[in-house]
Amino acid sequence: MRHPAPEPAVRPIGKRNVLILQNERDPSTPLRAAKGMKRAMGSDAALITVDAGGHGVLIHPRPSACAIGALESYLTAGELPATDLTCT
Repeated sequence: MRHPAPEPAVRPIGKRNVLILQNERDPSTPLRAAKGMKRAMGSDAALITVDAGGHGVLIHPRPSACAIGALESYLTAGELPATDLTCT
């Protein structure tokens, strides 16, 4: 039995549809890896860099409102920031 989705799915327009969230001091995935992915994706991606350590951007003791705002815009409206962002 299928249940209806709680809200309509966001349909990205065009190819620009990748959001990369990355802590600057991630011990598991270095910042250079995220920057390399961004370079590989080109203009199809937005990179959000957070001035924090640890592997989880959103599970930091004090998550970045800047990063959360970018993620919420992406998940609810399919919108990426116009440029890459550095968040505190």
